[in-house]
Amino acid sequence: MDYTAITYTDAQKLLNDRFSAKNGKLPDLREMKSRRDFDADEHWQGGNGFIGQLPAGENALERTLTLQRGFSTEPIISEVLDTHVENVLGDEPQISLEHPDASEAELAQTLEILKDWYDRRKTTIVLSDALRGARREHSRVIRCFIPSGNLTGEGRIYAANLKDALDKIWFRSEPVEAGGVVVDEDTAKELGLFLYRMKIDKKDVSLCEYSYVDDASGATNWGTISNNKTGAGAEIADPFALGGHLPIYQLNVKPLIVNSVCQAQRAINLSGTMLTRNNNLAGSRERLAIGVQPPGEYVDKGTDETGATIREFVPEPMRTGPGSFNFLQAQKMFDEDGVAKALANPNLIFTDPVPIDSFVGTSEHWRSVIYSHAKMRHLLMADSATASGKSRIEARKEFQSSLNQSKEAIDPAGAWLIETALRVAAEFMGKPGKFENLRAKFGASVSTVELTPEENAQIREDYKAGLIDLQTALELRQIKNVAEVIERIRMNPTAPPPTV
Repeated sequence: MDYTAITYTDAQKLLNDRFSAKNGKLPDLREMKSRRDFDADEHWQGGNGFIGQLPAGENALERTLTLQRGFSTEPIISEVLDTHVENVLGDEPQISLEHPDASEAELAQTLEILKDWYDRRKTTIVLSDALRGARREHSRVIRCFIPSGNLTGEGRIYAANLKDALDKIWFRSEPVEAGGVVVDEDTAKELGLFLYRMKIDKKDVSLCEYSYVDDASGATNWGTISNNKTGAGAEIADPFALGGHLPIYQLNVKPLIVNSVCQAQRAINLSGTMLTRNNNLAGSRERLAIGVQPPGEYVDKGTDETGATIREFVPEPMRTGPGSFNFLQAQKMFDEDGVAKALANPNLIFTDPVPIDSFVGTSEHWRSVIYSHAKMRHLLMADSATASGKSRIEARKEFQSSLNQSKEAIDPAGAWLIETALRVAAEFMGKPGKFENLRAKFGASVSTVELTPEENAQIREDYKAGLIDLQTALELRQIKNVAEVIERIRMNPTAPPPTV
């Protein structure tokens, strides 16, 4: 595809095709939004989040609203994502810069300015939101953007120094349906796209921000096209020396929250709602009267053609509550001629609540399904007195592996963000290409919960027995900078064997 002639319609189609059943590159959009709602503690979802029987027939809406008021939720999905992201990006990441032509002093000064900008922009929150979204929906978009208020009348941006230039640059985490990076199947060439709306001359206009690397110059063409423009977009695209980067990044990682996890969350909510209903029943027991005439009185309704008085029974509400007393009698049974022949056998039935074991057991089962899929079985063992040290270590390794998978995804994203910010800043300083050869290293400080003495002992035993290597043992012990520790050991071969 010729990216120089991209139109808004082309961009819209390329982004929408990622959700088609034919391509299958992203989850169904409706399911993706449902996962997002669960994470935002919106479990009802217009009734779709409740898998029990919804009221039907007369007054169905009123009874559904009553059911919604008693709808009980337990936000396991959001807790899983909270725990996972916190253990990947909860601590300050390690950031360093390398440049073949810069002195250590220059790099140190650049890094100081960069970290100040990084902290003021709360960039870790942006990366955390992106990782959370990707772990929830498979993909999330990180976008570099420049607020329009920073533009001059000529549509340009000028900065006197690096700090001033970085202050004009922002990054956001965006939903993947709004943009992303698509790849041409024939050329494997990447195209960054982002759809948005803004007011231009007091009119709402749909716009597409697009970017791609020019094969001839190596520059990144970064431009905007509206849905009203039918010609080529290259006329309003500017070249940026970004070292092959696009100003948009699509973070892809295997999701923790899949359809089966959402179904388990719905089952937990159903159990909680039924438990609440059962509790309500225990405090307000339902009564069923069979063959009993309700309280009331006979009222004269005039006379019939023979002059006989017509009397009609008008029921009254049953009195309930402290101190109330009702006189009830058996209901009369009439023959086909309307003559009372006998009295019914009166009976009062009180509905008792059921034991809560089924509700609690069901919730525990589905909770374990969610934790197991999220590689957090160690949380299920926290209060278990029967789980062995070996099983706890295995569960911890699963969790560590899942965190490392996120680290492998977020580290390149963090490096891209830093390099892109510096290279865009160089453009604003009038020094394009100044940081084109600069390389950023970004390292998320992955951590897990504190190990028990039994777990530490099990790691040592496994290492001594040769069941795990030194790197795995150090990672399980949550040692920081494992690679540096192993390198120091390698450089000093005469030292005694390391104690894990």
